[in-house]
Amino acid sequence: MEMIQAEGGVASTAQADVTKAADCERMVETCIERYGRLDILDNNVGISRRGTVVEVSEEDWDHIMAVNVKTIVMASKFAIPRMMEAGGGSIINISSIAGLRAHSSTPYTASKAAVIGLTISMAADHGPDGIRTNCIAPGLVYTPMVAPRMDDDLRQIRSSSAPLRTEGTAWDDRQRGAVPGQRRGPVGQRRGASGGRWPRSHVAGHLPDAGAAGARVVWYS
Repeated sequence: MEMIQAEGGVASTAQADVTKAADCERMVETCIERYGRLDILDNNVGISRRGTVVEVSEEDWDHIMAVNVKTIVMASKFAIPRMMEAGGGSIINISSIAGLRAHSSTPYTASKAAVIGLTISMAADHGPDGIRTNCIAPGLVYTPMVAPRMDDDLRQIRSSSAPLRTEGTAWDDRQRGAVPGQRRGPVGQRRGASGGRWPRSHVAGHLPDAGAAGARVVWYS
């Protein structure tokens, strides 16, 4: 929020458990009360747990699906009617390259694949209402969250394998999502954001697993 304000924008926050319908409705109505309308919804919350279908617990599976998929449904459920009142809008769902190929977390892969399918259906359902729905499928990009597990050597390896010899950052994702809430534009599309590494996505980066000495996590990005 401070960054937005520093750039001359207007921003405010609203705390909510976005896995709960009532909280999502309150969040949307708070936006309407503060700004008078809702033009763009960015569904970007997400979590992951490592494991196969054999290893994952029922609790973790339900939690991942609730955070990564249900939140999109609940937030959109209440945002779309408000966008329709305003004459249209834009919804951006954050998927992942993990939704397109194997990942170290099967539940995460399943949830991100669901986001892609959900995006296509939402685009078809609400395009006639002037609401465009698209999704971004990032690879592993350099952010404060992954910085502790991504040393300079790994960053250099990843950058050198990209056609533009650069690494992806969170700004790549945001620029991909910076689409206006107007009627014209892409609909039902999945857009990659990997710092140019997508054409060589078979080159896997390896991060040490914080939970097991000597284990390695393969991130396809």
